[in-house]
Amino acid sequence: MELIQKAKTTDVKTIYKLVRKTIKSLYPYYYPKGAVNFFLNHHSIENITKDVIDGNAYVLILDEKIIGTVTINENEINRFFVLPSFQHKGYGTKLFVFAEEYIRNKNFTSIMLHASFVAKQMYLNLGYKEIEYRTKETDNKDFLCVDIMEKVL
Repeated sequence: MELIQKAKTTDVKTIYKLVRKTIKSLYPYYYPKGAVNFFLNHHSIENITKDVIDGNAYVLILDEKIIGTVTINENEINRFFVLPSFQHKGYGTKLFVFAEEYIRNKNFTSIMLHASFVAKQMYLNLGYKEIEYRTKETDNKDFLCVDIMEKVL
């Protein structure tokens, strides 16, 4: 049985490894090397540590192993990752629904997120709408393309 709980400082290295493993195994199919490196650097151990200390990071545990993570900042869902070997089995949906319910219970009127190409279709299927499109130049003159998405509650 799975459990979702607030991440502890002792979880930081595991979250870091989970995020890196997921990015390295999926993102190169969607993004050039410079953009992949941007994601890896953005989800640094320092940024993860800050979110855990601030009480904004959550983990999904299955059989005493962290298999997913999500960070919630105000009404924004960030750092949503599930290990590749556990994807398409409903675990990510449970973690995402948890994040949405958490935000809904805080009486926000919408949920925001930055969608990578990897997850955009999933967010569209969950009722999110694209409200802005951004590009950012990264290493090697590569570009990172991200959709800002919103779900009105």
